[in-house]
Amino acid sequence: MRPGALIAASVLLALCSASSVSAGQYEVTPFLGAGFESAEYDAVAPSYGVAFGLRLDDSKAFELWFSRQEVEARVVDATFAEPTYRVDADIERLHFGGEYRGGDSGRRSRGFVNFSLGLARIGGPSNFGDSYSFSMAFGGGVQLQAGRSTRVRFQASWISTNAGSGSITCTTGSCAVQTESFIGGIELSIGLTFNF
Repeated sequence: MRPGALIAASVLLALCSASSVSAGQYEVTPFLGAGFESAEYDAVAPSYGVAFGLRLDDSKAFELWFSRQEVEARVVDATFAEPTYRVDADIERLHFGGEYRGGDSGRRSRGFVNFSLGLARIGGPSNFGDSYSFSMAFGGGVQLQAGRSTRVRFQASWISTNAGSGSITCTTGSCAVQTESFIGGIELSIGLTFNF
């Protein structure tokens, strides 16, 4: 499924769900960030995405999020040689998980932690194809009240993707990314949360 279709489907699902919850329980957070991936990719690569939250109470929530990151992947040949060149690649993740927010509801700043599981698509040029893998993330940060129904959200996350043993996104004679079982990295992001 294309990224735009994924986001549209997520928005539609969230809007349908919103009719059954009270005001203030539904959240949308577009965000921008930078990912510090493992050695197989760029040291730093920009990322962006959107998160949809459904609050269960003042401290707990379910969250569905989608992110995309464009990177350069190192290419190695089938004999595990040193990389000879790099190719443009992208990593898309769709995750579902939960969030716990600490502190009193009246505070302007509140810390939070979250955990999620999902699916990652790692794609390269058309001749390399795509790879789909299990992914998980653990993070935390702080939210600052910016208005009656808006907050600024700062987050740091560790995101790990199960790439299997060996290589992924392969074509004849070479593989973009030769890895261990898991690839992972830290992502720093800032977002603006809207409450409905």
